[in-house]
Amino acid sequence: MAVQLKYLLFAFCLFTLSFCLKADHYLGASISYKSLGAFAYEFTVITYTATDHPQSDKASLSLFCGDGNKAVLARSNGNGTLVNADILKSIYKGQYSYNKQGNYKAYVSEPYRHGSIENIDGGRSSTKKLYVSALVPVYTDAGVCANNSAEYQLPPIFYAYEGVEYSTHFGLYDADGDSLVFELSTCKGVNGVTLPNYTLPASVAVNAQTGILSWDSPSAGIFALSMLVNEFRKGKKIGESAIDYLVFVSKEFSVTPSFSLDPQFNTVDGTEEVTINPGDVLKFGSAIALPGLHSISYSTWNNTDAVVSHNTVIGTSLVADTSEWTTQLSQGRHAPYIFVQRFQIVESGKYLIKDFAVLVRVLGNQVVTCTVPDIGTVEKVPPDLFEFQISPTVCNDGVYLNAGYPSSLIDVTMYDMQGREIALFSNFTQETVFIDVSNLSSAVYILALRTSDRLIKRMIIKQ
Repeated sequence: MAVQLKYLLFAFCLFTLSFCLKADHYLGASISYKSLGAFAYEFTVITYTATDHPQSDKASLSLFCGDGNKAVLARSNGNGTLVNADILKSIYKGQYSYNKQGNYKAYVSEPYRHGSIENIDGGRSSTKKLYVSALVPVYTDAGVCANNSAEYQLPPIFYAYEGVEYSTHFGLYDADGDSLVFELSTCKGVNGVTLPNYTLPASVAVNAQTGILSWDSPSAGIFALSMLVNEFRKGKKIGESAIDYLVFVSKEFSVTPSFSLDPQFNTVDGTEEVTINPGDVLKFGSAIALPGLHSISYSTWNNTDAVVSHNTVIGTSLVADTSEWTTQLSQGRHAPYIFVQRFQIVESGKYLIKDFAVLVRVLGNQVVTCTVPDIGTVEKVPPDLFEFQISPTVCNDGVYLNAGYPSSLIDVTMYDMQGREIALFSNFTQETVFIDVSNLSSAVYILALRTSDRLIKRMIIKQ
């Protein structure tokens, strides 16, 4: 008995080691989409992975489209782009056409997260999936507004320092001119369920208008954060998308810099903002004061999808810059533009980055003539299942079945416990299908799954 126990423990250790060696180490991801007309959409997924785990370096990944099908997105930035020596950024793009109208939750679910994340299951995070999603309203009526989600232009800030205020922004750009409203979310795993024992660090907050995510006093460790970006048009919500990423909080940055913005902006509820007329020239400045010799870079973006300025100064204790934007008459609108200013300081290989965001309201009478769809009801999202897996096994109305990709099941026969055939299902057109048992009596049933070369049996309980 003792020998058997030792053997089982040894086998378990080997399994665990091989599992960890194969684990993908994701640091974060975002998802966005563009309407191509009718039922067609182009999706973009951006991932950030650890360079020391080659399993995460993928030429393509799968997007779950929210209707039971997958789309394979190919990496569009070659072999990926190095954010730095430790982090690889990959951009995946691909198109998908839905076959009917509805509000769909498209998502990416990838194994595995980085290990030792403090606020996920007490640090037991390496085997947890990374999950990000976007709500896609799909309508072909020309009178119903099509939607393009907000796009992420800037990478997340991955580094912070204990006790030094942290802030980040993702340079969000919305092609439709929708009003963006930001909120903190929870980090999610398999099937979009909040990860076990997920906790939000104290003093982490997001400015609902500007999207600046801040942390007053970070504590040392690795932490996962997630934010939802909600889009509103004519006062109604028309879409949402999510970003999920890590913050590595280190100790002992030598000095604390002092940042300042141009005082011409009004401050309303902690939001810096200014209002101008179409055709006006906007000028605003910002500065950083930091004693000693450092490499300091400064950049600004706005959500007209254009870099406004980019300066790099090396070996100075003060960096000041003035951004200038000449508006056009067509840029007047209801929703504000979001300008992002990013300072990056490098000291002995350590990064300290701080983002500011200001709202610029360009007066105008942007007219929306289409009807904003009601997105209150979202199509049922089929669960993420392994091939030929069924969920749930105890049900009221039906079960989801993974028929293989591309569908490799020929048919599914349902039997009662006396061996009598109850129903036959065939001609599967989706990878994940729903089998309706709502009209059956409460009992135990057997599902016989037939492929070209084998027969697989599954049991379900209808309550």
